[in-house]
Amino acid sequence: MQNYLDLTGKTALITGASSGIGAAAAAIFADLGARVAIGYHNNEKGAYQVRDAVAATGAKIIAIKGDVRLVHTGAQNADLIINPSPVAQPYQQNYNLVNLGVALSF
Repeated sequence: MQNYLDLTGKTALITGASSGIGAAAAAIFADLGARVAIGYHNNEKGAYQVRDAVAATGAKIIAIKGDVRLVHTGAQNADLIINPSPVAQPYQQNYNLVNLGVALSF
């Protein structure tokens, strides 16, 4: 089957990816070919479990500790920023964040 959403060569920063929807999004975006950076705030153990599970598939993935309520100086290097949490919605004006609770668009 043809992959109509080929993200090869793209970098996706996924916030809150240490569990739940963020973790699932990390696996999907990696499967679609993106290099993935997963962001976490407190759940380091969960983030590294997600990282290790996705990396075991051969995908390129890293875990980064951060707080989405603060301005991220490296976020402009990502092709896609996925924010599955409503916590940082006011900051979506600063970056082109994709909120999975509302829509997934590029």
